[in-house]
Amino acid sequence: MKHWNLGNTTVRNPDRIKDGLYILKKYFEGKIWTEREQREFFEKLLEEGNIVSATKSEKSQEISGRKWAACFNQLGLSIAWAKKKIVEITDVGNALLKGNIPEEEIFLRQFLKLRLPSPIESGKDYLGFEVNPFYVILKMLNDLTNENLNGLTKEEISLYVITCVRNQDIDEYKNKIKLFRAEYNSIKGNVKKKEFYFKKKQDLIYELYRSEIEERNKLIVELYQKYSQDRDIFSNNKQDELLNRIIAGGKGYNTKKAQCFKRYILEKIKSSEIQDIHKALLDLFMETKGRTLKDYADTTVRYTIKTGLLTISGNKLVIKEDKIFFVQKILENYPVYIDKIYLDNFYSPAKPQLPSDEVDFIKKNLETLLEKLELLRVQSHIKFKENIDISSETDPNNLRKIQRDSENKLKILREQLFYRKQADSEMIQDILNFYDNILNRNLLGGDAYMPAFLEWNTWRLFLAINQISNEIPKTRNFEIDEEMNPIHHARSGEPDMVFEYPDFVIVCEVTLRTTANQWSEEEPVPRHVGKVIQKYNKNVYGIFIAPSIDPNTIIEFYNKKQYLNGEVKQVNIIPLTIDQIKKILIKFNKQRFAIFEFKNLLEKLIILQKKTEDPMDWYKLTNKELDHWLVINN
Repeated sequence: MKHWNLGNTTVRNPDRIKDGLYILKKYFEGKIWTEREQREFFEKLLEEGNIVSATKSEKSQEISGRKWAACFNQLGLSIAWAKKKIVEITDVGNALLKGNIPEEEIFLRQFLKLRLPSPIESGKDYLGFEVNPFYVILKMLNDLTNENLNGLTKEEISLYVITCVRNQDIDEYKNKIKLFRAEYNSIKGNVKKKEFYFKKKQDLIYELYRSEIEERNKLIVELYQKYSQDRDIFSNNKQDELLNRIIAGGKGYNTKKAQCFKRYILEKIKSSEIQDIHKALLDLFMETKGRTLKDYADTTVRYTIKTGLLTISGNKLVIKEDKIFFVQKILENYPVYIDKIYLDNFYSPAKPQLPSDEVDFIKKNLETLLEKLELLRVQSHIKFKENIDISSETDPNNLRKIQRDSENKLKILREQLFYRKQADSEMIQDILNFYDNILNRNLLGGDAYMPAFLEWNTWRLFLAINQISNEIPKTRNFEIDEEMNPIHHARSGEPDMVFEYPDFVIVCEVTLRTTANQWSEEEPVPRHVGKVIQKYNKNVYGIFIAPSIDPNTIIEFYNKKQYLNGEVKQVNIIPLTIDQIKKILIKFNKQRFAIFEFKNLLEKLIILQKKTEDPMDWYKLTNKELDHWLVINN
């Protein structure tokens, strides 16, 4: 192995860890961890919704169950290794399940302790490693922040962060990032930027895997020479072992892709085109290893965000503004555990000590927090009742409570200012660009974050088209962090967003699905809209947004009715594509139309149902009417 991954590509979303660990504890703790238990663990994960699709073969299910447990093992939450015989949930794992310690704190302490190699992860894959992965990330981010070069992009993480396998090499790799960024930023055009990144990734992969590539090229030549001497060598499978050594990838030589490559090699050797094989081998390395670098960068981002110290800002992983001092204190005295005490500390939820365990640190951090709170209070014109004096307070628990209360107030102020800012032309362009990043699957953190960011970005769009009556935090059913970035997608059983205006309400639902059931996930969209209709004595309009609209969705929304509050009522839902909602925002940026104009548009689109007897005709008319509205006064 030439790089590390601070996360797990089987459990790509760390928010699923707690539920999966609960299943492991409930059904398997105290049992011997055999292949049967591993397969049954997978079946339980599937049965209880942690896994949404099943692999077919029993062997695949066994492997998947084992990989899920490996994720918990690597984080110190469980001991579920075949050689350990009995499944055990560690003190850290039990603390996570009980919820008596914040999840952020648990993940933070575990990542601070994690090093490679370790008594848990060792062997030939870690030869040359001497690294604390989380230290590499924090040190690079802190150093770049000090140089006004905030954050790390996915490209930088994939090339120069996860490939830094020794703590002592951090400065070298940080300088590589600075050189890469300077050249990347000097290039004009996204296509040329992508070409530059691909070339850098290609050079890196060849450098990392040079010996392996050269060894396989020698095997190709050897195989060709044997064929030249004996044209029948492939007829009786004599050379299968040699072929398997050439084609073997990360998942072995029995994969569909490996077998396809095998057939390609045989074809090219028979036609004496071995140079094509050399090129195809290099292309295969670039594809598989390049995808690994990208996947590892994404999971590293997702898992480190769980510590509460980091967040995503635009296309970069950054230290949260309020956590910079905290990170600096960690870096001053980063914990190091030798093998003899590594596991004792790794399985303890109380280790290592954090700066926030010390009264002096809490008070100093809180003083800074209170200064920011007062500054934002003045900017937002929102008053809080009490003035806080911590000068004589010495109880750490009281100080932590004051800090939590202050952080909550700070978040309220920031969200109000965030709301006001979204109507700026610069922010509107950022919203439009973010939709493009979502559709192009180019988000930092990968696909697991896309549903949450689609909700968040659409929320921003409606904040921009403002005049909202309800409190801003109540417009969303998803959580955001103190930097206003999404933590998770909306809670199940509730609409994604609800925006109240003086005389009407908009219920907004978004999805990345484009299939026939896109309108029905945990709970159908019409039911969400119906719930809101029951709460308000106002017109309620549902807006459903997806990359494309499936005909079954149109049929479902056409003249939809429900029995609500003792009578049959119309449930109005307008299906829109992301491209259409973007055009609406573009029009708003040019004309700054009032919210009643948007309401009139929605009313016209609903009325069109009465002019048609066919759902598809209604959808065609709505698109035509929307196109007409978009060009008026443009």
